Formats: sequence, C-alpha cells, structure tokens
Amino acid sequence: MPASTNTAPATVDSGSSRPAPDPPKKSRPKRLGDRLLEAGLIDNAQLDLALREQKRRKRLLGEILIDLGFVEPGVITSFIASESKTEVIDLKSTVIDEEVLKLVDFETARHFEVLPLSLENGVLTIALADTFNVVAIDHIEKTTKYKVSVVTATESDIIEALTRHYAQGRSINDTTDLIMSDGVAPEEGDTESESPMARLVDQ
Repeated sequence: MPASTNTAPATVDSGSSRPAPDPPKKSRPKRLGDRLLEAGLIDNAQLDLALREQKRRKRLLGEILIDLGFVEPGVITSFIASESKTEVIDLKSTVIDEEVLKLVDFETARHFEVLPLSLENGVLTIALADTFNVVAIDHIEKTTKYKVSVVTATESDIIEALTRHYAQGRSINDTTDLIMSDGVAPEEGDTESESPMARLVDQ
C-alpha cells in the first residue's frame, strides 16, 4: 500500500497584493523671503510690506526689499551665494570675450538677467543674481549645449553689465529699459518660476 503524502497548503504572501507605497513627496523649497526672515536679515513686518509691494509692482521680491531699504544689494547676493556655495564676482572688472557673449542672445540674457562670462573645457560660466534659478540654468544648458557653471553678482551689476555688453546700436537708456521691462516676476510662491533672486529664484 503506497504511503500517503501530506502536502502542505501553499502559503499566499498577502503582502504582494498590497499597493506600493506612494513615493515621498518632495518638500517645497523655502521662499527667499522666509529664508531671509529665518536668517534674521529682515523681520515679519518688513516681509509683509515687501510682499504687498510685490503684488502691486510685479517685481522681484529681492528688488523690492532693496528698494524699500530693508537690505543692501550685497547682503542678498552674499546670502544666496552662501546658501548655494557659489562665488560672488565683480562684473565691473570682468572682461568677456565677444564669442562667449554670442552664446546667449540678448532676449534670453535680459529675460533671465544672466550674463555669460567664459567658456573653458566645455563649461560655460554664467553670472546670475539668483543662483537657484534652475529654469534659467536649464534653458542655457539646452540652448548652448554646454554644461553650465554659475557664479553670482548683484542684480544691479548684472543689469549694468548687460547694458554695457549688449547695447549694439541701441542707446544705453533703451537697452536698460528693455532689460527692466522684462524683469517682471511672479509673486513669491509661484512654484514654476522659483528656484531662480530664488527667484531674486523668488524673488
């Protein structure tokens, strides 16, 4: 008589039917105003006033804070440079090759307030007031086909340098007006434009 064989019932891994957990959501980066507030560079009243002015004037928050006299231009530049670990440069003493300037057209330069500085070993160095402006960085990399390295300078220095280098037949005043007219920024909290001052990213 053949021996009986006891077969244990197959076990089912109940865990395999469970849905995979949702990937962790990326935390939204803090806005420039909040970061300046935490650093003690402005207070709540100054931030609230600057945000109201930003809604009214449609300008970058960093520019509003400077215009209101709450912070010096160099303070914001140094603060952002420290956060992003980038070098602050003096554009007034920087010599730029004409061929490098041609890599970024005037419309792009004025829109992002970005200044191409040098091209070495396939790396294009650009100056941005807001080194967190990933939209600008990504655009420059895609259009120039070069890897981008970022340094920072004050927004006023970048605008002055753009005026000086890109005038090309326009008057200095006309060039400055074109750059400033394109400097309208979304209110702080617009995630599509943030980074980018972040924007001054928010700016």
